[in-house]
Order: sequence, then C-alpha cells, then structure tokens
Amino acid sequence: MGGVYISKEELQAVQQNIAENQKKGIANNIPGWTLRDQIGAITALDWGHMRDGVIAPQEGYRSIPTYKQLGASKWQGTPEENNLMMRTILRRYGFSFIGYTNLDDKSIGNRRNLIYKNVNDFDSIDDFEVRGKVKVIPNKCNNAIVVYSTIGNAAGTKRGRATPELFVFMEEEAERITRVQQFLWGLGYQSYYFEDTMGGISRPPFGIMSGLGEYNRTHGPAATPEGFVGGACAIILTDLPLAPTKPIDFGVLKFCSTCGVCANACPSGAIPTKEEMKEPTWERSTGPWSSSNDHKGYPNESVKCATWYMANTVSGFNHRPIGACYRCAAACVFNKSNEAWIHEIVKATVSTTPLLNSFFANMDTQAGYGEMPSDEERSTLWTGNMAEWGIHQYGKNEW
Repeated sequence: MGGVYISKEELQAVQQNIAENQKKGIANNIPGWTLRDQIGAITALDWGHMRDGVIAPQEGYRSIPTYKQLGASKWQGTPEENNLMMRTILRRYGFSFIGYTNLDDKSIGNRRNLIYKNVNDFDSIDDFEVRGKVKVIPNKCNNAIVVYSTIGNAAGTKRGRATPELFVFMEEEAERITRVQQFLWGLGYQSYYFEDTMGGISRPPFGIMSGLGEYNRTHGPAATPEGFVGGACAIILTDLPLAPTKPIDFGVLKFCSTCGVCANACPSGAIPTKEEMKEPTWERSTGPWSSSNDHKGYPNESVKCATWYMANTVSGFNHRPIGACYRCAAACVFNKSNEAWIHEIVKATVSTTPLLNSFFANMDTQAGYGEMPSDEERSTLWTGNMAEWGIHQYGKNEW
C-alpha cells in the first residue's frame, strides 16, 4: 500500500495511529486492546508452518518417499475418483468446506488473471521455475482445490478486536496443507499453495466458482449455505485431474439488493449501501484488491477498508496489522450458522420469495445482530466459554 494508493503522509498517520493504539490500550486496559489481547494476537502470528523463520515453500516440502521410491506406478484415477480421494484427505486434516474448479474454464473470463503476475505466472514447463521475484508455475497445474474454514462466524468476530483465532487457524491451515501437498507429491503430482491476497491470488471468486458459497455485498469470501460469511479461504493448484464442482445460487446476492446491513456496519464506508447501489454490477473494479471484473458484485472500496483496518488495529509481526474488523461479515444476515430457527426460515425462503427479503433484513437488525458489543460485553471474551477456534457458541443469548 505504501505510498501507491494512499499518500506518504496518510501512511505515516496510519502508522502513528497503530503505535498510539498499542500504548493507550495497555495503559488504559481497554477491552480488545489490553496487554493480553495484543500478546494473544502477536503469538497467533508465530506461524507454525515456518521452520527456523522461513515460510514453507509454496510447492510444499516434497520430502516424503514418492511412488517411485516405493516401487509403484504413479497414481491414476478418474477426476471423480480423485475428488473423493482429496475430500477424504482434506477432511482428515480438518477441512470442512471443499470445492474444485479449473483455471482454463473461460465461461466468465480468464481465470488465470485472478493470480497476480507480479507474484506468480504460468508457462508450458514441466516443473516450477523462479524468474527474478516471480515463481512460474506449469500450465498443467490448472485444477484448483478450494477449502474454507468456519472462521468468520458472527459469534467470534464481534467480540475480539485482535481475533487471534483467525491467525491461529491460518497457521494451522498452512501446516495442514503442507501435509496435503506431501500426499499429492507422493502420488506423483505437483501442488502450489495460495494462502491469501499477499500470496498473489484473488480468493473470493474461487469460493464462488467452486460452489462453496455465493457472492455477497460484503465482498469477503462467499456466503455458504451452512451459515458462514468471511471465512478464511485457501487454494491449492495441482496437476491432479479433478472434476469441477458447480457454482450455486441460494438467493444471497438477490437478498443483498434489499438488505445492506453490512454497509451500515462498515466503519470505513467502503461498502455501498442499498440506497447508493441496489443491484450488483459487472463493473465493480475500484482498486488493487478488487481489480478483476470477473463476477457480478458490488464495487467495494478496498483501500478505504484497508486504511481503516490498519489505523484501528494493533500491529505486530513484521508491521503486519493484528486484528480483524469483520464487522460486515458479523452483521450479515447469513452469518448466523444454524443457531437460530428464524435463520433457517430465511435461508429456505430467500430464493423463492424475494418479496420478504426486506422484512428479513429489518428483522435481523431489530434482533440486534448488527450492533457491536460494548466494552463491558467485549471484556467477556476472556471469561466466557469459548469453543474450538473461538467461533461459536457463547450461549444461546450471547454472541
């Protein structure tokens, strides 16, 4: 971001805010900014997939015996058989939401453009090459395995400013994916892991293309039918033949045209309200993190989002901001898991009875889901009964 999308003076102001946030939070014991909040977040960034301070290679370690060393032939399976095989392996390592898509499907544009060429490129080569600062991946690695976590559910994202559970998940995710990559390598196939935008990939479209969920006004990862919005997403490119899973439509994007609670919850004004833009559009490019017009959506101003996010969270590992806003995802009507019976009615109705969408959105707001907790309520993060990964549930009458 430095100086390219915001001025040098603006960047310095952001950095100054970060430093002040750290000091004031500790000195005044502000919930969400206390010493234990900050240390909890910093330790969450002690990446488990780093060995001696070096991040695991994108192509995996490639350190286990392969089919050749075991005296076998390279694994051969149909794409459908491979789908089931990979689902089994991924589930063994804790991944719940799994989909597949192909980079060479040009039905809505060139999908390879979703991978940033200043980080990764493609060529007709047998194995990867490094050319300057760019890793060049073989064209044959055109199948994408897409996995989502349940991080991002409203219960966890509303109370924690530092949200270490998100970073811990990303750490665990990366470590588990290296095992998946070892599995593929042993069978005779290459794989390349894409963790996030800084890893050189636009993630949200992959969740849509692989059918894990549907696009929504928040512009985060897709909303899933299981009730999660804004979850962590990872992508593995491989030359293992896979059968693409199809996109789904369960009424979310249509619902967004009459809702807008995420825009009302956004502290930076990065999301267009329903009054500013009711219907999604193909022309949604606004900046460096939403620059691909590859799917219909809302033109969220990602620079506003990132600038606010950096200025209002605490900093840590290599100046990376610690903390996740996620107010848009936490406020979303569809981000309630299956905890309340009314959301089951909403999910069953939105795709068939759109006339009720405004009613459901207003009802969700009246129920208080869009409200952010007070400092007193936020402080219960350290006294409540947190579930695995810190995502839910704190009790039927809590977040």
